[in-house]
Order: sequence, then C-alpha cells, then structure tokens
Amino acid sequence: MSVLKTLMLTTTDSFRYANAVAMIVAASFNYLMNNKSTYSESSLSGKRIIAGYVIYLSITSLGLGLSLLISGEIYDRIQLPMLSALCGIVVGSLWNYFMSYNFVWRMLSPKAKPIKQN
Repeated sequence: MSVLKTLMLTTTDSFRYANAVAMIVAASFNYLMNNKSTYSESSLSGKRIIAGYVIYLSITSLGLGLSLLISGEIYDRIQLPMLSALCGIVVGSLWNYFMSYNFVWRMLSPKAKPIKQN
C-alpha cells in the first residue's frame, strides 16, 4: 500500500498504473519472504530460487490480474484508492498462496518426492 500511495503522490495519478507496479513489487517481496520464512523447511536456493521466481510470477500473474481487475472496478465506482487496492489484495492473496505453495515450493523443494512413472 505504501508503494501505491508513494507512486500516486510522486509519479502518476493513474490508479491502474500505480497499482500494477505496486503489485509487482509486492509479489517479488512476498516470494523472497515466503522462501525464507513461510516455506523455510523447503527453502529454495541456487538455480532453484530463480526457477521458483519465474514459476511464482507465472502463477501469480493470474492472481495479479484478478486483483487488478477487481481493484480497478471498485476504484471506478468509489474513487478510494487504498480501499480499492485492499479489496484486490484479498482476492489476489488467496489465489497466490494456494497456487504458489502447490506449484513452487512443493514441486521444487529439494525434499520433494519424485513423481513415480509407471
């Protein structure tokens, strides 16, 4: 939210642009924090952290898109940027948490069980 507010005060008055940039910053920060704390038992390192980041951004792009769509529509109706962003964050966060856990850390963890092939 602070990135959004800062961008809207200093760079642009376009809510959608500022919101998109703020979401990319938040997604990158969340990936790094998740890797260090939330999923510390299966933390990625080396080449896996880069591969995980690419997969994470691919997966979360749908969550980011949903968040942008919802927050943009709400902003058009009520013209309150922080409340609009918060509504989008809730939806995007739920999507990102469940999908990133299943497709990033579970799949790329060194502790992951290999997929059995018949």
